[in-house]
Amino acid sequence: MNNQLKLFRKVNEIVLFDDNMIESAKECFQDYVEKGIILTTNFEENRWATTNEYSNVSFIFNLNKFQYKRFYEQVFQLSFDDFVTYLKSFIVLSMEHHVLITLQAFLRDIKKLVKEIKVNEVFSLANMKISNPSVCIDFSFYTTMFRE
Repeated sequence: MNNQLKLFRKVNEIVLFDDNMIESAKECFQDYVEKGIILTTNFEENRWATTNEYSNVSFIFNLNKFQYKRFYEQVFQLSFDDFVTYLKSFIVLSMEHHVLITLQAFLRDIKKLVKEIKVNEVFSLANMKISNPSVCIDFSFYTTMFRE
């Protein structure tokens, strides 16, 4: 048997964001607080301080509310506050799969997309540098899967 086939294993997993998943994310957040990875004790804070053994990484959830409400609220069918909660949930649930710096870059990408891209101006994406497009796509996929 070919050893190359044993190196990687593909796992297909779809996680729907709903109230149960948000509660799970909040529990996971508290676990990371207890482990000393997340230094901020309140999930609802707009700035999270985190650390790995080598550096401190901040997550600042200061998205452009006006721009989101104007262009994205209807697309995602989520209020601004729900979108931020989903963003936080996605980040905390992704911590076991991605390093903190990658997630910080993802958050910057999302903030840049919300601030600079209007839904009807898709072509302006061609000139925008996105650090982690695959993580952005994952988040976009999960948020559009949610319907109450």
